[in-house]
Amino acid sequence: MQGTVRDTQPVYWNDIEKVILTNVHRNHSVDIISIKGLNAAAVAAEATPVNWLPSGWTYANSSFFATPISLALMATDPLYEISAVNTRRSMEKEAATELAEAFDDMYNKHNGRGRAWTKTAMNSELTQWAAGATERPFDWTAVLDKRKILSALIDITCVKYGIRLAVWWSEHKKLSLWPLQESDDVSWASAPIMNVEVLSSGEAHVLVNPDGDTKVKAAQWLALFKTIGEWQWVRPSTAPSISGKTLTELKADYGELAGAVALANLAKKIDKDALAVLIYKYGWTDIRLVNKESVFY
Repeated sequence: MQGTVRDTQPVYWNDIEKVILTNVHRNHSVDIISIKGLNAAAVAAEATPVNWLPSGWTYANSSFFATPISLALMATDPLYEISAVNTRRSMEKEAATELAEAFDDMYNKHNGRGRAWTKTAMNSELTQWAAGATERPFDWTAVLDKRKILSALIDITCVKYGIRLAVWWSEHKKLSLWPLQESDDVSWASAPIMNVEVLSSGEAHVLVNPDGDTKVKAAQWLALFKTIGEWQWVRPSTAPSISGKTLTELKADYGELAGAVALANLAKKIDKDALAVLIYKYGWTDIRLVNKESVFY
């Protein structure tokens, strides 16, 4: 038989050496390449610093769309950050499909009506997400403009994935936090906080902490907040209405949370809206993020 191993002729080292010697590039070497582990969301060589935050904070890679679903996956699925863009889009659509299918059960379990999870509008939006709408930028500017459906979408995503989301409208120095409410589940005590900066143009950027992580622990977030000066807290548009409460009732609620001294130090002419925001802020900075129980506005 021809063409088999038995028919091949032996190759001697002298013959190989002659071939090597005919190579004019035989004395050239290749530079040593050092490969380091990289966080896909924050490649050091490309990291852009966040000027209004302490040194070390940067923006995530621009290929990461800042949508509620992408943030949830970034926080909970280690494969998401290291996947190619097309793979991430597929993961987002799959996650949106699961969220859409779980909506009715979540609505009943988590008081969807009280959280302004309007069934018709929410089902429509989640169906669009599942069909690929997650590939479009999320309208974070409209969230600040009180478009309730967007706040509800953020809220339900946070509840589904057990994450917290801080949205920073840096040019306005305003911020909001989701979810509206957290269950008694102890896992919320360690729930990560994801952070998004939103510009007036609507452009949004995921923020990366000095450790190269997009997830921030509650204690780190509180320490960070204390270093950045005065920011105006904004109650999400889906927060419970205060129209049925009097100023006196709101003051009583605040006193129950913050104590008699804080109540006595309230501005004399504070109005209902300002007091509701103060209760909302106190609920986060002095209760929820330090693992205490509270009521929320």
